[in-house]
Amino acid sequence: NDDNQEICRAYFKLQEALDYYRYDTSSTYITPMANTASEVSSTIASEDPVTLNFKGMTAFDCGSSPGGWTKYLLDKEQCIHVYSCDPGALDESVLSMDGVQHMRMKGEDAMDWIVEERQKAIQNELVGEGEKLTN
Repeated sequence: NDDNQEICRAYFKLQEALDYYRYDTSSTYITPMANTASEVSSTIASEDPVTLNFKGMTAFDCGSSPGGWTKYLLDKEQCIHVYSCDPGALDESVLSMDGVQHMRMKGEDAMDWIVEERQKAIQNELVGEGEKLTN
């Protein structure tokens, strides 16, 4: 079993935390998709627990070196993309994984870059849709 050969203990710490909150049905969870205070409030007020499911999502791992959380999010949580942000180096096994984007900078600098990149992607998508409509 490769689970005991991970690059750092952070892999197991994230696994333990997510397993605890995912399966503790006595607690109320905040969905990862809650973006506003009202969405968070409605989630907290809900009688039904919200499932933590990151499959197909994009994640941001701030302080990621050497890459334990990034690896866990891709391997076990099935995120499709992880912005792995740290001025330090990532382990080569993590850098070689599909979906990893190592941002060798501080988190505060990375957020502006990510927002800008997402805006460009949305604009490109909209332009592409507009071109399909005119053809």
